[in-house]
Amino acid sequence: APAPGPCAVTAGDGRKLLVGTVLTPGKVFHGGKVLVDAAGMISCVGCDCAADGATQIVCPSGVISPGLINTHDHITYTHDSPGADSGERYEQRHDWRRGLRGHTSIPAPGGATQVQVQWGELRFLFGGATSIVGSGSAPGFLRNLDKAAQEGLNHTAVHFETFPLGDSGGQQLTSGCGYNFASTAANIANDKSFEPHIAEGIDQAAHNEFVCASSMDGGGQDLVQPQSAFIHAVGLLARDYGTMAVDNTGLIWSPRSNVRLYGDTAQVTTAARLGVQIALGTDWTPSGSMNLLRELKCADGLNQTYYDHFFTDEALWMMVTANAAAITATDDAIGVLATGHTADISIFDGSARADHRAVIEAQAKDVLLVLRTGKVLYGDAATVDALGPGCDHVDVCGAMKSACVMGEVNMSYDQLKTAAGNIYPAFFCDTPTNEPTCVPKRPMSVSGSTVYTGQSSATDADGDGIPDAMDNCPNVFNPVRPLDGGMQADADGDGLGDPCDPCPLNRGAMCSLPNPDDSDGDGVVNAMDNCPMQPNPAQDDLDMDGHGDACDACPMQANPGMAGCTFTIAQVRNPAAAGHPAVQSRVTVSGVVTAIKTLPAAGRSMGFWLEDPAISEFGGLMVFTGASAPAVAVGNVVTVTGTYEEYMGITELTTPTVTVTGMGTTLPASIPHVVDPAQIATGGARAEALEGMLVRVSMVAVTNANPDAPMAFDEYTVTGNLRVDDYILDGGANDLMPAYAVGTTFTSITGIATFSFNNAKILPRTAADIVTP
Repeated sequence: APAPGPCAVTAGDGRKLLVGTVLTPGKVFHGGKVLVDAAGMISCVGCDCAADGATQIVCPSGVISPGLINTHDHITYTHDSPGADSGERYEQRHDWRRGLRGHTSIPAPGGATQVQVQWGELRFLFGGATSIVGSGSAPGFLRNLDKAAQEGLNHTAVHFETFPLGDSGGQQLTSGCGYNFASTAANIANDKSFEPHIAEGIDQAAHNEFVCASSMDGGGQDLVQPQSAFIHAVGLLARDYGTMAVDNTGLIWSPRSNVRLYGDTAQVTTAARLGVQIALGTDWTPSGSMNLLRELKCADGLNQTYYDHFFTDEALWMMVTANAAAITATDDAIGVLATGHTADISIFDGSARADHRAVIEAQAKDVLLVLRTGKVLYGDAATVDALGPGCDHVDVCGAMKSACVMGEVNMSYDQLKTAAGNIYPAFFCDTPTNEPTCVPKRPMSVSGSTVYTGQSSATDADGDGIPDAMDNCPNVFNPVRPLDGGMQADADGDGLGDPCDPCPLNRGAMCSLPNPDDSDGDGVVNAMDNCPMQPNPAQDDLDMDGHGDACDACPMQANPGMAGCTFTIAQVRNPAAAGHPAVQSRVTVSGVVTAIKTLPAAGRSMGFWLEDPAISEFGGLMVFTGASAPAVAVGNVVTVTGTYEEYMGITELTTPTVTVTGMGTTLPASIPHVVDPAQIATGGARAEALEGMLVRVSMVAVTNANPDAPMAFDEYTVTGNLRVDDYILDGGANDLMPAYAVGTTFTSITGIATFSFNNAKILPRTAADIVTP
């Protein structure tokens, strides 16, 4: 290891070689290196990264970590400072939200302005974070993983749901599933990552939420799915955590906010023992932590004082790095320092604390450098200035820092601070003002629950209010909660409480428990597994691109990180084609743009259609751009890298990166394809083969002016039983496809062949595509 000292910069080319203690799951490189290429991607991690000519950033006492990821916040409340703690504790979230059941409500108006959200993101950045799921967003600083504002990451947005049971009005059911579900098993089926608030509280009303969100029985919805991670999940029993583990449902833990509001938090030791993957989230400023470092501080304090040191330092660090990336479905790009990943990196001062402990105990002044895709955002002034960004100097508790604010939000640090107004500071030099407590306590008994102060004593080591002689977990916090029926939790009845039982659901010491950080059970932890969802203990990777052969769409063609494997459109469209990729693969295709959907309308997203002009079947597909209008024109030749999906029977590329390689404005002579309308109508012989391609039908007439009567969806049927749909032309009130009476004849209709709502259709692109005699 190099001798201790501050970071030193040696200027070089556009690459950056970081030297210090490098943290990776399962391995720490002392005197390690991380090489970041000029595009901001990691190209080497280890002890032997050769990089002659690269800019060197040598931090002898630096601990190099992935940028921290906050999996849960409500950042539109970031202007609300925490208030004084009255000592009151609640049983379920509607108690404090709406002042129900004799409780006092906690006022917290939302609606933070854009600059206030940006200031809130700056707080997290000062604490080493680079990404957030915040139920709100603003340009600059952090990647907003549940929004489109991902600062170039371009992953499918996390589906974040505050009221998945539709109970925002304060519904508190202790039995039955009479909720007006906002989230259903069907509408989360295509999510990559789904984060619902479930069971926030410690009584039967909170537990009933989980009961009804974990099964279709009794009118419930089964939201316990592999793409799900339940936020809070406090009011659960051991068997509930076991249910989550079986279906690979994660847990997003917000201990400070839970303790402040309910006097207790999720039984995370039980959850972890049963195999549930856990990530940390700050919740919000009124009752949670101001940044992830303070949330780590809370989790660490609970672990040392109340959980008998159950979690290792590495396990806590994983909750804000690799686990957080896995839960947000971004682990192919961030959360781990690995070749092919994006260079979101934070360096912490390890001069007084080693390895993971340097992150867990850090404050804003201890953050030496933060990079997002290799771009400098914050750090020691001398280091940042040597790298040349020209950023604002800020005295952070006696350490001179530089914050690169202007390049992110077009304001200086002082201008942003002034614009944000009277708002919680970006950092504190000690315990933040009115910081919500992380000491569990409940002053009143509810439904036979324990009264406790969280203070240990000679007769109550874990401070849970139960004397050690009567405590089934004397060294691990395990009070009786209102949902426990007057008894400490002990699911298997073996005399060991669930939070300290090595086998919470099995009597005796012999039990086989899954490793939450090894989803496929192949002995390689997810963060280091090149196929984390498919067993491949040998980790074979012929093309050395970081994607194991077992899950690589092109095992003989290197496609590191988010790069796509190169396919023809026909290979993607035709399941029978040689080399057809697996669904969810990242693929790269090329073709000509034939149609664009940009007109805004409720429920209608945007995108364009791409076609290979050299083939007559299986040559077209849709590129889905969501809320972003595609920056292409009909006739352009483009290369698209995106995630291959089959959505409602339609082949699509999602989260695309589009490069225009030819600025053509007309289509090749081979397009459109003149076809018999019966061939592309529902059940037609070529309906599937021509899906996504530009076609033309000639000399047809309207046979049904409204095939969906008595409902109307602006469709009509023509000769050959082919439907004509206004999907591309629909601009809501500005619908550009007129209605036609039965018998109206057309010289031709041109449009994209597609399939939706159980019918094959043609989608005209402009009014000119509908030609009458």
